[in-house]
Amino acid sequence: MPFAELLRAVSEKPSPRHNPIFQVRFALQNHPVPDVDIRGVSLKLRMRSTGTPRFDLGCEITEQGDTLEVVWLFRENLFSQAEIEELGRLFRTVVESICRVPERRTAALTN
Repeated sequence: MPFAELLRAVSEKPSPRHNPIFQVRFALQNHPVPDVDIRGVSLKLRMRSTGTPRFDLGCEITEQGDTLEVVWLFRENLFSQAEIEELGRLFRTVVESICRVPERRTAALTN
């Protein structure tokens, strides 16, 4: 459902400063994007972050072959660059820990 329709369904007016339904977004973009062939032109479409924070905090992860592109989007009046860098470091630590020992309990991921 498009987000604007959801807002209308719950009778909320959109605001550029505050999202009425949720403030944090975590998105893994891992669905295949088909290549496009137009006569005389060959295009390869790729998912990319918009670079614009629509929520207080957002993390957009896009699969690119064997790698992940991680983009943090945040409202600068709520978070400092240092806080986001620390959040990114913690996220990377957790992901690396999961990859090393997938059966490890969740509580032990940041140790």
